Amino acid sequence: MLHGVDVQLPAGACVGVAGLSGSGKTTLARCVAGLHERHRGDVLLDGARLPVLRRRTAEQKRRVQYVWQEVRSSFDERRPVAEQVARTAVRLRGLAPDEARHAALRMLDRLGLAADTVARRPGGLSGGELQRAALARAVLAEPDVLISDEITTALDADATDAVLAELAALRERHGTALLWVSHDLELLAAVAHHIVVIDSGHVVETGTPQQVLRAPRATLTRQLVRAMDLGTALKATDLAAPSVSGA
Repeated sequence: MLHGVDVQLPAGACVGVAGLSGSGKTTLARCVAGLHERHRGDVLLDGARLPVLRRRTAEQKRRVQYVWQEVRSSFDERRPVAEQVARTAVRLRGLAPDEARHAALRMLDRLGLAADTVARRPGGLSGGELQRAALARAVLAEPDVLISDEITTALDADATDAVLAELAALRERHGTALLWVSHDLELLAAVAHHIVVIDSGHVVETGTPQQVLRAPRATLTRQLVRAMDLGTALKATDLAAPSVSGA
């Protein structure tokens, strides 16, 4: 359950949401994605209220995309993965099937997934491969907001680097705003403009990566900082983009 959480996500920015398991991170992500139907409060996009997912228009669905950690159930086991990834661009962007397929294969290749791999059905791919395919499916929609919930946990270093590069390009090309949910404060320090720390459904800390890592105020934040290699993380903050107002 969340309590009075107010997060602002400027266009082109990346806001990181950190916390332990059960802190409310995924609840926040699902609320923004429209998957929690029983809640109080509003999710606004360009000042307009977004309804729950089943009541969103195709354009609203295109504009807000969600990728989570365990994605296997989101794929149809009877159809090739590449076909399912391409279908997003057909349904939500109106691309012709051949054009959508070519776009899907190019993006999947950039994420380290070869054409013969994604020609298989989902059962023939590993969890990490399906996670990248799910990301490609969401990115093909060219969303205004992309919610990523622990999407690099099953990936090795090379695959993680490919994901980070694709998301950075998406933000640069389309001004996509990224809500990145993770328990990994070091990763968030490297990718986020702004970090929000949630504990038991409450925002307990918010600030730039430099502020959160160098001078953590909340007990949970101090615990998260102690749990990581602080020296590496502080180097990562030097690579992060300039801070923006948020949360």
